[in-house]
Amino acid sequence: MPPQTLIFINLIFKIMNYLNGLRAVAMVAIAVLTFSSCSEDQTSFSIDDIQGKATLVGSLTYDDNQAIASGTGTSSVKPAANTLVYVKVSNVSLSPNYNGAGNTVYEVTTDANGEFKVEVPAVEPGSVVTIQPATFTGKYYAVVAGATGTSTVVKDGVYSVGGYTVSVLPNDIKVVGKRAYRFTDYDGINY
Repeated sequence: MPPQTLIFINLIFKIMNYLNGLRAVAMVAIAVLTFSSCSEDQTSFSIDDIQGKATLVGSLTYDDNQAIASGTGTSSVKPAANTLVYVKVSNVSLSPNYNGAGNTVYEVTTDANGEFKVEVPAVEPGSVVTIQPATFTGKYYAVVAGATGTSTVVKDGVYSVGGYTVSVLPNDIKVVGKRAYRFTDYDGINY
């Protein structure tokens, strides 16, 4: 074989080795890009990922009947101050495929006027939210009629109010209303 042919064949082998090296580098680069672009944040859903928010505002009151029983007033309605309110957002209503489970619960405390305000995640076509004020113990001043007139009896018991459900959209400010607690004494009598 002539020496030029050997040089030519040797050159072709060197070029092929060089191209194989480039191909190997390219394959490694593609693999690195493929695996580094998959992160847990992109494959999971978190309630913090929801950009839309809605605001709920409301107030709570209770009537202990004290002003009426004592004859000092015509109304005994008072704000339910410093009362815990549970706000439960349905995860099913937040899930893109409606396959979520359970609730995400927020807690808010009423102010001195019995008012509360809470921001919750909201999506189209609507997030389902249940507001459940906490129960609390207290006294109720019952007016009892007797043979010699009326008297005031102080009852110990529990103040409670039922939960209620609303639907909110992104950017909503929804007034969820003024709710009044009811009193049940330890004998099970409602006032």
